[in-house]
Order: sequence, then structure tokens, then C-alpha cells
Amino acid sequence: MALAMIAPGAVVALAVYAHAGAVDWPMGLAMAIGGLAAVPLGVAAAHALPAAKLKLLFCGFLVLSAAMIIAGH
Repeated sequence: MALAMIAPGAVVALAVYAHAGAVDWPMGLAMAIGGLAAVPLGVAAAHALPAAKLKLLFCGFLVLSAAMIIAGH
């Protein structure tokens, strides 16, 4: 349901940014392909790991992402 709600806005945003020439197509395509390839791994992890461990891993990912943003990477 969440994807169905987000997808139309994402498509409109992509169209607007593409029209303005502000889309890095090679990077976007690489990220899309990587994301699609990682979905089965994420589903397998979600089924194999306990919820508490998944929450801790996600928290660690958020902290790492914030640190990278602050560091300017």
C-alpha cells in the first residue's frame, strides 16, 4: 500500500527533474538495479532474523547514514 501511495509522486517528481535536466541517469539506474537486486536479500533477512535484531541493524544503518551525511560523504 505504501508503494502505491508513493509511486505516483515519485514519477511526477522524476518527470519534473528530468525536464529540468537535473537527473543523473547513470547513477539513478545503478541505484535502481542495485535496489531491485537487494530486495530478495532483505526479504530473506527479515524472515530469518528476530525483530529485535532487525531493529538494531536498522538503527545502526540510520546512525551510519547520519554520520556519513555529517562528514560530507
